[in-house]
Parts: sequence; structure tokens; C-alpha cells
Amino acid sequence: MKNNYKRLQFEERIEIEKMLNQHFSITQIALKLNRNKSTISREINKLNTPYSSLNSEAFATGKQYDRRWRKSKINQNPELKKFVYDHLKLRWSPDQITTTLKRLFPNNKTMNLSHESIYLH
Repeated sequence: MKNNYKRLQFEERIEIEKMLNQHFSITQIALKLNRNKSTISREINKLNTPYSSLNSEAFATGKQYDRRWRKSKINQNPELKKFVYDHLKLRWSPDQITTTLKRLFPNNKTMNLSHESIYLH
């Protein structure tokens, strides 16, 4: 019996991330990418963190995408990390999170970061 399985491509991971941010269901994502929904589900859940196409690609290829994440502002500030992760779980976009942080903590630079930092984390 021939194995028709092919690994997810980086472009597909980016599409998964975009569709998750738009609140697509796993079934909708699977249909759009012409993949099995269990493949999509495993992809989303494999890192045990909010889904990131960059981190997922690094995990899949056995490479660390960006070593700076260990020393990132998010990892150094538990309050900031909790805020970011709590809002990612609510499916807020990184832009929404950073805008809200700037509004809530206008004079506290330790509680402000760029949306790119969240994407890289």
C-alpha cells in the first residue's frame, strides 16, 4: 500500500496561523488546505503553546527559528508573559495585544512590546 502522506509546508503553516487568527475551525482549515483535520489538529497542538507558524516550522525541521526568544522581553517579565498568553488564548491578534498594552501601560516600557516580538515568541 502506497503512503500518500506529505508533510505540511511552511506556507501551509502560515495559512493555518492566519486562519486561526480569523477564528476558522479545524475542520474549515482542513477543508481549505485539503488536509485531514487530524493533521491540522496535531499541528496546532504539538507545541503546547499558542500556535505560531515560525515556531512550528522550527519544531518540524529540528531547528530553532530564533535563539533570541529565550532572552525575550516576554520571558523576562512574568506579568507581561501572562497578559500575552492569556490574550492569545482568547484568540487576540498580536496587534490587538500590543495596542492594548500601550493603552493600559503608557508609561511602563517593561509592559510594552512589538507585535513582531509576539510572532517570534
